Amino acid sequence: MSTVLPPSYSLADIPSYTAHPRGDEQTLGLAARERRASRVGNWTKKVGHATLTLTGQTPNSELPVYGRNTVVQGFLTLDSPEDVANVQLKLHGHVKCKTIAEIGRSDVTVLSTTVLLWANGGTRSLCPAQLPFEVHLPTTYTWKDHTGPLPPTFEYTFYDLQGGTPGLMAKIKYEVSVEVEHTHPTLKDRLAATLSTPFIYLPRSRPGRPLSSSPTSVFDAVMEHRAGGKSREIDPIVWKLRLPPPGTYAITQPVPFRVSVTSRSSALLAPFAPTTKKDKASIRVYMLRQVSIKVNTIDLWRSYVIAEGSLKYDPQNLDGGMWLKNRPPSPNGEKASSLGSGGSATSFSEREGWASHDWSGELKIDREQITGGGFAVGDMKVKDFIVLSVVPPNPDSGDLLEVKRVVPIQLTTDSWEGAGHTPPTAPIEAHAETNLESNGYLEGRGEGHHVHPNGTNDHGEHRNGHGTTPAY
Repeated sequence: MSTVLPPSYSLADIPSYTAHPRGDEQTLGLAARERRASRVGNWTKKVGHATLTLTGQTPNSELPVYGRNTVVQGFLTLDSPEDVANVQLKLHGHVKCKTIAEIGRSDVTVLSTTVLLWANGGTRSLCPAQLPFEVHLPTTYTWKDHTGPLPPTFEYTFYDLQGGTPGLMAKIKYEVSVEVEHTHPTLKDRLAATLSTPFIYLPRSRPGRPLSSSPTSVFDAVMEHRAGGKSREIDPIVWKLRLPPPGTYAITQPVPFRVSVTSRSSALLAPFAPTTKKDKASIRVYMLRQVSIKVNTIDLWRSYVIAEGSLKYDPQNLDGGMWLKNRPPSPNGEKASSLGSGGSATSFSEREGWASHDWSGELKIDREQITGGGFAVGDMKVKDFIVLSVVPPNPDSGDLLEVKRVVPIQLTTDSWEGAGHTPPTAPIEAHAETNLESNGYLEGRGEGHHVHPNGTNDHGEHRNGHGTTPAY
């Protein structure tokens, strides 16, 4: 049996590399590269005769910050190591949920790590004055039979100022602590001293593709009429909300959107025209965050606005409307109106035209308030939505009924390009994309869902509550 040797080569034969294709080449895929901020500072806390120093931190940061696959490293300095018996480093993480009215509470441990830094082992050896440590943060947690990614630091508190509904508190807190045990010359028992500090855990994420500047995903809603206490669809008014696909957006980038309303009667669109001064409708596009908890088999949820859209009217002609004609005929010879993805086709006479109004805008998230996307852990769930809300004039007594279209989305810490605010030094991972077209939408009426159309019921959206994730 003969042996074939590979051809010989030298380092001079290795071609130079460039990310830019040559004239006869084509780029098939390009992964975004992470842009890391400088994290060369130390974070220090001193209590008594012990000083805890955590390395690899942003200078002058209020709290230490860690991300996915990072290492908690630093050293403990002891001013009086002579009587030290042993030293332990502990990492703890808890998911705590409760109602302010104390209906119930829950506490789930998602992180519990203990490392022995030094022990005399029954000998008379002297503890070093400085003890270095290096502990890897786990990326997952296990609770009951479920294993999931370690959740980010989070805190949300809602107080019902008007009474009638229980308040809600949801918190995910992480802490690093050092316990130093001392021997005492006269006491038999050892004396323990603890130095601890909370830290922020913020895993980074990004969409699987760049943000499109063209809002092409369409979500429809039909504004119905009231008749004899019941709604009816006569001369339907069709609203469309257009968002960039695929529904995963970075908190560092504004999200563009478009809104349009269409009807075969321009008179029906009068309350939505920009020139209307009296009996004008309210049109909003906003981003909503929903926090839900489960305590003692009781489900509670609250929602709050995290971004308010700025709408700009897009005039089509001098009278502020646009007549749409020459629709493709339906099989029965009438004009068909395509309501977009997820909608149904409604036929109208070829002699009649269509009137419409259009708006464009964008949603900007306050990054001091929101630092990451939604998640689910233990008894807590955090979800995000984009909502189109149209309230007609006199919604309680008028002929038109309110419209609310709720679209589930996923938020990420970074954009596809990897730019953004100063994050923990962890690798950016592509987030699972949300297919808005196949997932449909939530009705927002409390029928099996947690998003509600108003702030008057016991589990509704509120706009004045306090909900924050720690900024860094």
